[in-house]
Amino acid sequence: EARVQIITPSDQRHRSTSRSLPVLLNLYAGPNSQLVKDESTIDIAEYLVSSRHYAVVKIDGRGSAGRGWKYRSAIYGALGTVEIQDQIEALKAVLKKHSVFDASRVSIFGWSYGGFAAVKAVELAPESFFKCTVSVAPVANFLYYDNVHFQHSALLMEALQLQDIDFDAMVYPNQDHSISRRTHLYNKMTAFLDNCAKH
Repeated sequence: EARVQIITPSDQRHRSTSRSLPVLLNLYAGPNSQLVKDESTIDIAEYLVSSRHYAVVKIDGRGSAGRGWKYRSAIYGALGTVEIQDQIEALKAVLKKHSVFDASRVSIFGWSYGGFAAVKAVELAPESFFKCTVSVAPVANFLYYDNVHFQHSALLMEALQLQDIDFDAMVYPNQDHSISRRTHLYNKMTAFLDNCAKH
């Protein structure tokens, strides 16, 4: 069973002020990683909750850390399978349980392995399940996974073009995988997700 963390705006805790919320699945899903933790963080997800009134969902499914070898080893030799299915199925359960979450306005965001997982989730989920996807510095081909270089993003962009899939891309020259100067990135992400949530 997956661990799930749901972050909602403070005014959503009172039924009299509840309103339909767009949902962002913030995922990593990489081997031996853990996104759901008993600690507070301040990042783009918390900003979207507090300032833009999103519900943010984080899920640790099979392959994640902190639950023993059997749980963690479920993705050994099978990256991009069960850990992605766990994200989709757990999110479906969250949407079913929380009627205030707008299932027609679900977006997904991941960085690094999470960028790969976000794209893979869109591929494996029912059509139109995810309205928009943000994939930052993704792994696109595990043959080149000694590190995550720009080559991965270029491969993903080429694949999207070959499938005639509309996308926007932003390149950050002289920045490494972690993109230390994130103001522009977060502004672009916020505008993109807000536009997605409106339509």
